[in-house]
Amino acid sequence: MKHPLSILALLLTLFFSGTYENLSAVEVESPAALEGGKFEEKEVGVAMIAETELVVNSVNYALNEYKRGVDLPTSELKMMLRPLGREELERELNEWMALMKQLIAESSRTNLQVLRMESKLLETEEGNALRTKQLDERRKELMLVKHTRTLIDALEQKGGDVTDQRKYVDAVVVTKDVTNNSVDQISAFAADFGVWFESREGGDRFLKKTIGFVAILLFFAVLAKLSGFIVRRILRRQKRGSRMLRQFVQKTIGFVVFFIGVIVALSAIGVQVGTMATAAGAGGLVIGFALQDSIANFASGIMIMIYKPFDMDDFVLIDGVKGKVEKMSFVSTTLVTIDNKELVIPNRKAWGNTITNYTGRSVRRVDFLFYISHGDDIERASTLLVELASKHDSVLGKPEPMVGVNSLSDVAVEIFLRPWVKTDDYWPVYWELTKQVKALFDKEGITIPKQEILVHKAE
Repeated sequence: MKHPLSILALLLTLFFSGTYENLSAVEVESPAALEGGKFEEKEVGVAMIAETELVVNSVNYALNEYKRGVDLPTSELKMMLRPLGREELERELNEWMALMKQLIAESSRTNLQVLRMESKLLETEEGNALRTKQLDERRKELMLVKHTRTLIDALEQKGGDVTDQRKYVDAVVVTKDVTNNSVDQISAFAADFGVWFESREGGDRFLKKTIGFVAILLFFAVLAKLSGFIVRRILRRQKRGSRMLRQFVQKTIGFVVFFIGVIVALSAIGVQVGTMATAAGAGGLVIGFALQDSIANFASGIMIMIYKPFDMDDFVLIDGVKGKVEKMSFVSTTLVTIDNKELVIPNRKAWGNTITNYTGRSVRRVDFLFYISHGDDIERASTLLVELASKHDSVLGKPEPMVGVNSLSDVAVEIFLRPWVKTDDYWPVYWELTKQVKALFDKEGITIPKQEILVHKAE
């Protein structure tokens, strides 16, 4: 069993070192030699050398691609350069620098020809061909400069001296067109833009990512609206919870769906969402301290929505203020007073104070106090009040209206009347019965006493 185990160990070593494909480069002697302890392992490093040569050939492939006019993405070139040592990078950089000098010489000759050519001749067929050649050389120059700078950066990171090469590249790069013709300058700018736009790392990639980003956001925006609509329909059927809670759940679902869409869209354009999440988590404590009042208001708003002390359109008394609940956000509740003033109350104050909800129940009792003189018949007055209230269309039969003597004063007998009505009919019944009682007392001869004030004139 020793021989198979030895062979298996060798195979595993080759596989995990990434050289499984080059297994044929390793020779194993016969089992007889293994038993005699004469096992001689060939140089496994041959496979690694072959792999390095493959990367070097890949860099040469990048150079060949450039010669054919194909712009290789910088990210791919960096991956090709990653395993190379300093000497290998120096050799590659020398080849790229030589090619750059050759291209700069050709480009300079073409620019000189354009400068020496008269303006009229530039509009001829020969002039147009020369300008086309100039722009084409400009494109190649920009691509070559980009890749050469990538090589320079890689060599510098690995300890190489690239001072002369970097100065040369910075010196020969043309930032403005060498002609004084504005048309030619526009053409040169168009050439630069064309190189950027056509490159897989430039405009083409930017355009695709932008379209993808916008498309993802639009898709998730529609999905958020649709999710909110479905949730609203489901909550309406359940008939549970307040309207504010339903609106809150609907908005929250929509926000979460759209937030997921933003994360997906950012990931699609290459943004490191994990790094952003880590940074947000690190700053969460500081943000929490800064927004502790807002967080308290938010938590109070959640409690109001869950326990429902009031709902939308309810008439309430909060923190000494009466008004109709018009709307509620995550941090505040908006009331509209009887005289049409708009009041914004922080949810923390609303939840932390006594809340009186006048419209929280479907039925309310209307409390009246009427005064008659001591000489009037109390029973007769009480009977008239009950009959009047019972005949009103908005007064409920059950519970029945209550009537009785509330108190006695020096000048009057105070009688209370307490009919029950639907909450929405409270104020109409209050106003109508008050008017009808005055007319009834006048008709039946029941006196509503007036308080008399005696004024004595001093002698």
